[in-house]
Amino acid sequence: MQSHGMQKQITDARAQLAASQKAVQAARVESAAIMMAVSLGIEAKTIPYILKMADLSQVMGEDGNINEESLKTAVNKVLEDAMSCQKSAS
Repeated sequence: MQSHGMQKQITDARAQLAASQKAVQAARVESAAIMMAVSLGIEAKTIPYILKMADLSQVMGEDGNINEESLKTAVNKVLEDAMSCQKSAS
């Protein structure tokens, strides 16, 4: 029978593991998004702003892999919205 202290350590370790996995997943998505933005010809100084506006919540597939098409769609959506705002401001 496990003691209460041991159970708490296991629970804490699982929580730390989950947080670490989430951070790694976010870093993978951000890295892939940067590479996608570069491949689309977006200027390096603009990429951080594009990524902040992009909805990257749906780019990770259930299999844990990044869906490149969803990623491209998310980045392109921001570009389209920015172009639309630019046209309406003219």
